[in-house]
Amino acid sequence: MGMFMLGMAAYSYATRSSFYYYLACQSYQGGKLKETFDNLDLAILTNPRNFNAYYLRGIFAYEHQNLSKAIEDLSRAIKYNPSSEKAFYHRGLCYWRQKDNTAALADFDYAITLNHRYEPAYFYRGILQLIEHRLPEAIEDFTQSIRMQPDRAKAYQYRGQALTYQGQQEEALADFDEFVRLNPTSFEGYYNRAVLCYNLAMFQEGIADFTKVLELDPNNASAYYGRSNTYINLNHSDTATLDFEQARVLEPEYPIDRVDQHGFFHAGLAHYHHGYSQVALEYLNKALRLCHKNHDNSMHKIVADAIQTIENTAT
Repeated sequence: MGMFMLGMAAYSYATRSSFYYYLACQSYQGGKLKETFDNLDLAILTNPRNFNAYYLRGIFAYEHQNLSKAIEDLSRAIKYNPSSEKAFYHRGLCYWRQKDNTAALADFDYAITLNHRYEPAYFYRGILQLIEHRLPEAIEDFTQSIRMQPDRAKAYQYRGQALTYQGQQEEALADFDEFVRLNPTSFEGYYNRAVLCYNLAMFQEGIADFTKVLELDPNNASAYYGRSNTYINLNHSDTATLDFEQARVLEPEYPIDRVDQHGFFHAGLAHYHHGYSQVALEYLNKALRLCHKNHDNSMHKIVADAIQTIENTAT
């Protein structure tokens, strides 16, 4: 009789915990933050092994930037359900946001081990591989992501960047084409494609893409510098000068992205074309350092050649 009563009590607590979890889900969907947390706390209080409650509370903490609490709850969730790829994946996101790339990579790896078709883990592992300059691995992860979710625009963009760094420019161009098709209101896609078109001597296409960047982001100094250089190659020197001067007006207030080697390259080249060789070398050396940091071997050669040309001209 005693064992029966204990069993009934355990069942009762589990049922109450499930009920509080249900209320938490309803509150969560309705945007009632305090009620959500209160009901999750009650779900865990009445059943300290409630995986779903720990998992949802961890997700909730992640969404509200409380990463330490999110990791704590997701780790508890994993303890009670170590076969949940979603729990490992979301804990990996928390570690990634904390810049603990090693821990994040381990969680993404394990999520994929648990479920080889869990696309988000491939996508975010690909981002980590790109950050860590493991380019073949990044390309493979983004390829897997695209196979499972062909409309994830960012996967094409990031794979295109990795392919560009490896010198596979035609393949990268195809990825940027797809990114633009899927996300036609993002200036980033047109900019990535524009600088690649410039490197491939596709100058008319480059003009069109730099122009589209400026329609979407009118204060983009890098795009003005890039379009100026492209006009130079098409022998439109007057138009090139107008773009160069506009870039110089904008740049103090809207500086070149500090991690954009293409922006510094085009700024340097534009200054050289307009007679500012010393300033050009300062920009180009910034671009060269970024190419080295980003393992962008293809662009590194282009920048180094430009520096050599200017130095030879000066002597």
